[in-house]
This record gives sequence, structure tokens and C-alpha cells, in this order.
Amino acid sequence: MGSVISDIECPNCHSPYAYNDYYYKTGEEFTICSDCGYYFAYEIDRDEKSDNLSFKTTIIDKPYGSYSISGIKSGGGMMGSLESKDQLDEIINAYREKIEPVVSIKLSRYINGEIFIKEVFNTEKYLRIKKLKKISNL
Repeated sequence: MGSVISDIECPNCHSPYAYNDYYYKTGEEFTICSDCGYYFAYEIDRDEKSDNLSFKTTIIDKPYGSYSISGIKSGGGMMGSLESKDQLDEIINAYREKIEPVVSIKLSRYINGEIFIKEVFNTEKYLRIKKLKKISNL
């Protein structure tokens, strides 16, 4: 499968670093902005009953923000768009409960023409607080 990957200007926050991936062999295209959370996908959709192919478009043009998760083991991470604060809370709670090997979760939001970035979860801090609470309950 061939693709062309480039940075483009985000249609929402105008950051010059929106990630765009165009698969020229299939016509699929994906864009995500790590600054504001804008998301666009034009992708092949397969009807499992009839096996017919069509294209579907998904757009999050007024996102709540974007999240980025930094990993410990691999040094890698992941990021994605958020449509609501509830989605962010679900992600944080999933890591809080499982204590996955994650360094931090950061939120990036575009508000009134500015990008704001905030660390919303840090495993080391969380474990320290949890340990302190346990000690104080003795």
C-alpha cells in the first residue's frame, strides 16, 4: 500500500503541523491535528453482509481537544482526538485502574485562538499519592 505523508495546515486551529496521510492506491485519506484534535477520515467501508465497498467520511471539526500518551517501556506513545471531556476521563480512568506502563497523558486544546497543553495524568505522581493515602490510613 502506498501513501504520501505530510504536514498540512489544520482547518480548525491553523497549526501548520496537522498530520495528513493519503493512501494513493485506495483513495483513503486521514488528517489529525495534535494541537486541537481536528480529525478527518475518508476511508473504505465494507458491508459485511453483502461485501459491498463504499467510502465513509468521519469529521471531528469542533473537537474538545487531543490527547497524547507517552509510554515507558518502548519510549513510544499514541495520540488521538477527543469529542468530549467524558472521553478524556475514560482514558485517564483506564490507565488509573490498570496502571499501564505509561509516563503521562497530556491534553491539548484550542480555546479562543490559543493552544493550551496540560498534563492530566502522571503515573509516578499517581502512585506516590496512592502510596501516601495508604500510609495515612494505617
